[in-house]
Amino acid sequence: MNTLNINSVYSNLAGAQRISFGEKLLYNIKLKERLENDTFSKTDSSFASLNPDDKRDTELIKKLETLWNPSGYAAVIAEEFLHPYKSKNSSFYIIKKNSPPDDTLHKTTCIASTTNVDNTDKSAFEIDYIQTSPDISQSDEPKIKGSGELMIYGCVKEAQKYGFQKVSIFSSNNSFYEHLGFNKAAYRWYELPSSQYNEFLERVEKKYGMD
Repeated sequence: MNTLNINSVYSNLAGAQRISFGEKLLYNIKLKERLENDTFSKTDSSFASLNPDDKRDTELIKKLETLWNPSGYAAVIAEEFLHPYKSKNSSFYIIKKNSPPDDTLHKTTCIASTTNVDNTDKSAFEIDYIQTSPDISQSDEPKIKGSGELMIYGCVKEAQKYGFQKVSIFSSNNSFYEHLGFNKAAYRWYELPSSQYNEFLERVEKKYGMD
């Protein structure tokens, strides 16, 4: 299988008309961007929600599916987002850099699908799928750091805001979730109870200079 050359794809799209997307800003965050001297600087970024009923967001998801499909869960997230029934049972989130302006497609670094925040069952806020962009996940020296951790951060804030008792995720990435402070509840199941929300949020905010 040929590896997707994401930079080439983006270059081919650069001359096309840029699309205005309808994502709803939820939280201001700070990603880390690699500099020429191999250090990192904070870059203004956003954690936002996507609306399956918004045609602009639908267009974004379709384009991300085309660009990101070979790298993992983007196609699964797109299937949920575009399905009239499945999309009603989930919430969808995006992380993006704030620049360049009016170019959500090219500055998107991570997408995710989760339990619908309006779910009446508040026992668990489950993170179903997370996908970082291929130029991050497939690079030994990605230009952007923090997308996955900050996606979890935003999800924990959503779980706290909507009164969920815990955040849970099924994953084989043991070291990542253990590093974040999630508890191993069962085979590949990781959980963060509401009693640990504030500690987790404060730690991430301090790490990325958002306090």
